[in-house]
Amino acid sequence: MCAMLTDRLQVPDDEVLRSATGLVAPLWDELTWLLAGPMGAHPAVAWGGREGWTVRYRRAGRPLVTLTPGRDAFQALIVLGHLETAEAEALPLGPGARAILDAAPRHPDGTWLFIPIETADDLADLIQLLEVKLPPRLRRAVAVAV
Repeated sequence: MCAMLTDRLQVPDDEVLRSATGLVAPLWDELTWLLAGPMGAHPAVAWGGREGWTVRYRRAGRPLVTLTPGRDAFQALIVLGHLETAEAEALPLGPGARAILDAAPRHPDGTWLFIPIETADDLADLIQLLEVKLPPRLRRAVAVAV
């Protein structure tokens, strides 16, 4: 991981966050464009403790996803409510995302999914899960954009 991402006193800019993802920077770009554009989410860089700096996206005041850059990958944390979890269980997810969803404990505050993004298929699964958290009109806009 980039040294700047573990220095609590130095807030990284967008380019440092992007470059920390290495080979998957194009996937980072695609996702951050989708989040800020069609999904209407607002980013905030925040200290994530031992993980270093993260980018938290919120939409309409509610958390949507938290991204943590890593070496040639990044991790997405998405929390699904009970109804959202039931909807996500019906999605045609790839084997990696399906295993994460099936293994995730169901808590009173929702199902916490930590999804590593290393391939375009991982990103496609994450986008499907994010769409579950959006109102129907935005789901259509995202489907057109993807």
